[in-house]
Amino acid sequence: MQTTIPRYLTHPNKFKPIVTGIRHISSDVGTKYGTLVTKAVTESPNTPVVAILGWNDAKMKNLQKYSKIFEEKNWTTVCLPATSFDTFFRPSSKVKSISMYIMKLLKQLTSDGNPVILYSLSSGGCTVYYHIAKALTSQESPHFNAFNVAGTIFDSCPVRSTKEGVRRLQISITERVHNPIVRNLIWYGVPVTLPLAIKLDPLIANIYDELKNLSLNCPELYVYSKADKLALYEDIDKFIVKRKAQGVTVLNRRWDDPPHVSHYMKYPEQYLQLLEQFLDVCLQQENKHQI
Repeated sequence: MQTTIPRYLTHPNKFKPIVTGIRHISSDVGTKYGTLVTKAVTESPNTPVVAILGWNDAKMKNLQKYSKIFEEKNWTTVCLPATSFDTFFRPSSKVKSISMYIMKLLKQLTSDGNPVILYSLSSGGCTVYYHIAKALTSQESPHFNAFNVAGTIFDSCPVRSTKEGVRRLQISITERVHNPIVRNLIWYGVPVTLPLAIKLDPLIANIYDELKNLSLNCPELYVYSKADKLALYEDIDKFIVKRKAQGVTVLNRRWDDPPHVSHYMKYPEQYLQLLEQFLDVCLQQENKHQI
């Protein structure tokens, strides 16, 4: 049986720095909220900037695995972790403030007109993406059209909020807590406090529907799984149908077995090949706009 070799393996320069040199954590751009900026060894107005918007309670060392994909292409990256409490209880306040900080950071990093790729991972990243996209597309926003987004990636999101989703959220959060007392507090506290939080902040329940009609007029990539217990594939399937009907260029890959936010770990070669295909589409479209 003939095996097809992924393109990124037959073109080694695709995932290596253009110029030999030591990459560095940026010293000229201030960061907070746990953000990590890694600047390209050599930069030009065509050097893309990738904002990796992490999942809830992600460790930076795990986000850097995604960042490395783009660092090896000599692109600038911004990594932002998220917290479960902010995502599910303060999406319109704290998460919005964090998102506006990322907006300002990206404006600094794209002062020469560099294209941006927004990479959302799970609910944590997707909530930040929502505020960034809304700020970029709202004419009354001070960040309206602040920079050019060449493509958006959604890994294990968007997630639709439902009553069953509350139980899935309980499981998702408590799986990462080892202290039995804290785990029980979370398990019994989430179904009590989350409905109140939704009343105070409707975005918690409405973000899936809000995102359906929020477009940055660029290609979109969706990677998800039938085995995901938090981001249900049926919901993402419906979301994709809606986006395609709106004329959005959509690429997607639905696996059968990876758990939530585990596609890259489970199928690294397929994942990288899919990313490379998508990035080619984004940059080709970007070049057409510049002609």
